[in-house]
Amino acid sequence: PVIAVPRSAGMPVAVQVWFRGGSRVEADDETSVAHLFEHLLFRGGRDFPDCRSVEHELRLLGGTGNALTADEYMCAFLVTSPRYLRRAMHLLSDMVLYAKCDPSDLEKEKAAVIQELKTTLDDHEDFAERKFREVIFGGHPLGRVDCEYLDTVKRFSSSDTLRYKERFCGDLNTIITVVGDINPVETSEMAEEFFSPIHRVEQVT
Repeated sequence: PVIAVPRSAGMPVAVQVWFRGGSRVEADDETSVAHLFEHLLFRGGRDFPDCRSVEHELRLLGGTGNALTADEYMCAFLVTSPRYLRRAMHLLSDMVLYAKCDPSDLEKEKAAVIQELKTTLDDHEDFAERKFREVIFGGHPLGRVDCEYLDTVKRFSSSDTLRYKERFCGDLNTIITVVGDINPVETSEMAEEFFSPIHRVEQVT
C-alpha cells in the first residue's frame, strides 16, 4: 500500500518504508535480527553498492536518512526537497529491495547493534521498563529483554538477515508513505514504479 499526504508548497518531502515485523515476531535465536537488518540497509544495494555511494547520494539530495526498529515494525526513511523526490524513491527502494548483507558489513553492524543494546544496561529507567514488560508478557517476545541476548547477535550470519528480509519485507507487510509538497497521484504512481519488485509474502499476524 502507498499513502501519499500533500502538505503546503515548499515543504520538504519525507519518504518512509514501514515493515510490519519487529521483535514481536522474532524467536529467541532471532532476537535483534530486525535491528541488524535495519543497520545493513545503509551498507548498499544494487545501484548504490556500498555505504559510500549511499552517503554520496544523500549528500547530493541535500537530505537526511535514518531507520528504526521497534516491537511491531521497522521503518527506513529519507527527507529531502520535493524536486528530488524521484531520486529519493530510487535510493530508498534500492536500499530496501536489494540490501546485500555482505559478511564484511555484517561484522561492523553487529558491533554497532551490540553497542546500542549495551547502552540499555546503562539507562536504568529503560532497563527497568524492559524488565517490567518481561514480568507482564512472560515468555512472549514482547517480554524479551533484548539487551540480554548479545551472544545471539554475535552468531548471526548474512543468511540469517536475508532470511528475515524474505520472510517479512514483502508486499502485505509493507506500507510506503510520502508526506510533503507532492502531487498524490503522481507520487503514488512513482512509488508503485520503484517498489513494484517487492516480493509476495504472507501477512504477519
